[in-house]
Amino acid sequence: MKRLLVSLACLVGMLGIVGAATPAYAYPPGTPSGEVSAATVGAGGEVIFSGNTTPHETLTISVEYKSSTSTNYFWLPRKAATVLGTVTTDENGDWQFVVKLTQAGVAVLTASGPSGSVTLEVTVQGSSGLAVTGIAGGKVPVMLLGGVGAVLLGALLVFAAVRWRRRVAGVDIA
Repeated sequence: MKRLLVSLACLVGMLGIVGAATPAYAYPPGTPSGEVSAATVGAGGEVIFSGNTTPHETLTISVEYKSSTSTNYFWLPRKAATVLGTVTTDENGDWQFVVKLTQAGVAVLTASGPSGSVTLEVTVQGSSGLAVTGIAGGKVPVMLLGGVGAVLLGALLVFAAVRWRRRVAGVDIA
């Protein structure tokens, strides 16, 4: 009986010690959040990309530009995002980074770190005032593939017609 009481006392003591330990930060860490100072900015303008995540975490800030008029085709290689730099969160988990946006279209800003990532979009308005030349909407690859396909189809039809014509005439080119 004495052994049982001693064992229970030890167990209660260990549970009390283990239960008293608390983690330094809430677990699991909260989902990172973010915001930008402006949803629309002119080309060459700056926005403040800021947010909150786990304290003392290093975040990598990157930007990827998408044209507002083009379509992303699955067969074309996608441009990798440009890494702008890193930022370390303060003791409250707050961070901010000034981003200069240089290309017209939609800028996709991403802050990524060990506890997750935040992705936001900013519309960048073109302000060059220059005439737009070329095919609008990024349809050059589609038109190029269509042209090459038409030439190959034409060559195939000419080859088939010549072969058929010679066969009918009695000359087989086998």
